[in-house]
Amino acid sequence: MKPYFSFSTLSHRIRNSRILSGALLLTTAGMISRVIGFFYRIFLSRSFGAENIGIYQLISPVIALSYSLSVAGFQTAISRITATTSATERRLERSGASGKSAASAESFRSYTVLAAGMLLSLFLSVCISCFVYLHSEEIAVRFLLEKRCAPLLRILALTFPASSIHSCVNGYFYGKKSAGFPAFSQLFEQLIRVGTVLFLCSAFFAENAGGTPDISLAVTGMVTGEIFSSVLSLLYIWHSFKKELGRPSGDAFPASGKAFSIAALFPELFAMAVPLSAGRVIQNFLQSVESIAIPDRLRIFGLDTAAALSEYGILNGMSLPFILFPTALTGSIAVMLLPAVSEAQALRQDHTIARAVHRSVRYCLLLGFFCLGFFLFFGPAFGKFVFHQEKAGSYLQILGFMCPFLYMNSTLSSILHGLGKTPQSFFYSVASLLVRLAFVFLCIPVFGMKGYLWALLASQLLLSALHLFSLRRYLRM
Repeated sequence: MKPYFSFSTLSHRIRNSRILSGALLLTTAGMISRVIGFFYRIFLSRSFGAENIGIYQLISPVIALSYSLSVAGFQTAISRITATTSATERRLERSGASGKSAASAESFRSYTVLAAGMLLSLFLSVCISCFVYLHSEEIAVRFLLEKRCAPLLRILALTFPASSIHSCVNGYFYGKKSAGFPAFSQLFEQLIRVGTVLFLCSAFFAENAGGTPDISLAVTGMVTGEIFSSVLSLLYIWHSFKKELGRPSGDAFPASGKAFSIAALFPELFAMAVPLSAGRVIQNFLQSVESIAIPDRLRIFGLDTAAALSEYGILNGMSLPFILFPTALTGSIAVMLLPAVSEAQALRQDHTIARAVHRSVRYCLLLGFFCLGFFLFFGPAFGKFVFHQEKAGSYLQILGFMCPFLYMNSTLSSILHGLGKTPQSFFYSVASLLVRLAFVFLCIPVFGMKGYLWALLASQLLLSALHLFSLRRYLRM
């Protein structure tokens, strides 16, 4: 009698499942990247101090809003259209010689979709970069409420065009269920970023022993990593294009592929990307209001500016990265689920979708409860011995309670996007953010940072309930 589980069975399933193999690649790269990032965070906290980390975290809303406007919708649109095109391509390849010719045209269409999406995203990102660079002072003072963010924003503006190229290329490969290059580029970008900051800080300490380097060095590392990864993405997609079409240059294409002009795809991409981008912009705007309001509400609670920024830096720069560490796994699965669910829906395979929903709920909850126990018992030790901040440890204990819901929500949200239920996912996210904002404005002035920790837990509970309600049809199957 064969055992129910064996490593040979597991390896066979992984090899034959693009979702599993892709998620495994992304998870491995993500875990390595998170480990590097973990030590990088320790280095940043000790080199720059909690207040500077708080200032560095304040530019996150600008990054999120810019990404939402120029990249997020197009990356998802490219992934979904490529997944549908790939399903058609494989079906045509099995239908004989004439089918193979049509499949070649579909393959060419995937590259045309990528080119069209990248051009649109790049145009928007350049416009945003110019705006952020020219209006950095106004954004820092009036939006972020911290004038010391202005020089960071001018450096940050250089990263948006590079990020759009990198993200669109990754979206194409996610649609193809090919996670090898996205996994490698993620690790490559992280190594370049960390290496740049270490080099710049080493040069600073060599001339200013015992001094504190400017936090702009960390932003410079971010920009350098994105630029290098975008160049790598362009080189790899060009190599992949020539290899798949089997031609030495891009001048000659299959005759049936000529119908797929880049301009003709703009309406389709816009129709899919604009609602996604609009939803992301509204979500990130609310998150930006939240991020900017937290230090301000902490000042009302009774902290001075330096202490408020330090508290914010401890939470976002030290505690939350620990909580988000396992999302290297859940995020990788979510990325691979979106095109897989889109393809299953196109082929009317409801049981495949139901299986994805059941497994997402089961395994994400299992991972979440394990992490809850871990942070409850070892959170204080981590805060004290890793970051030399006892508050970081107490925050970890409270944040641990949201782990099961946080990890499950990332995969269920991706499934909703794959099913084309983007409006529902958007409204659910907005509802959860409004709950968080209510806690920020009402509870932080009374209870301090603990009020925000309760806000995070309440919002994740609400989001989980809404996701499960929306997918109840598949949960019953």
